[in-house]
Amino acid sequence: PAFESDQVAYRIYFDKKQTVDIYGKFNKGFEIRESQFYPTDEQLARGFGDDVLLVGNSCGVGALKGWDGKKATHIEPVASLTETIRAYGPVRTVTDIVSTDWQYQGSELQMTVRYILYAGHRDCEVQVHFAEPLKNEVFSTGVLNIKGSSSFSDHKGLVACWGTDWPVNDTVKYAKETVGVATCLPSDLIKNETQDAANYLYVIGAEGWSSFTYHITFTSMKETFGYKTKEDWFAFVQKWKKELHQSCQVEVK
Repeated sequence: PAFESDQVAYRIYFDKKQTVDIYGKFNKGFEIRESQFYPTDEQLARGFGDDVLLVGNSCGVGALKGWDGKKATHIEPVASLTETIRAYGPVRTVTDIVSTDWQYQGSELQMTVRYILYAGHRDCEVQVHFAEPLKNEVFSTGVLNIKGSSSFSDHKGLVACWGTDWPVNDTVKYAKETVGVATCLPSDLIKNETQDAANYLYVIGAEGWSSFTYHITFTSMKETFGYKTKEDWFAFVQKWKKELHQSCQVEVK
């Protein structure tokens, strides 16, 4: 499934990776219904965006992964995997990823990961639900380590990356893309901060909890409305975290 706001588009791999992949736009607007994430030459000539990230075996932008003590692991084995678009606007899109009977760290987990993208937003809310409270299982998430990238972390749940790489294996037709990605986690989930060959990561746990929520976001340097340098991107994600943690205040007059 792929889903978008007027600023960005995401899609979720329909396999054991369950990776979050991204589509960058030049201009604000809606493109996915027409381009199907892979625009034609004619659509590219009209100014369409396209896939801007080669995620490989990484967590992409904030996909929840397992953790084996050394590296992030995929969501396997499972009895079944279902991915569903629950709602598609105009206020927000809602996409559910349901993994049944995930055999993981001695437990059999029933897990739903829900992605909510609101209109006018580039960031996405990620809600993780389990049928029963967790025991001492640990997971991992963060952002991929783009080749030659610069990274930023506040060591309290926020991690970001800025880098340039080929978005697909076809290096003749397509040019390199520069993107900024970020994940923001609640500090009380954090066990430790680490990285593996593919990712900048936090190891997380939620013993006794049956759900938790975190947020992901990205920018593509091709955007006419976005961020052009790593300094601007890292400044933005710190401001973004403050806004996420700012309680909504309603005043009745």
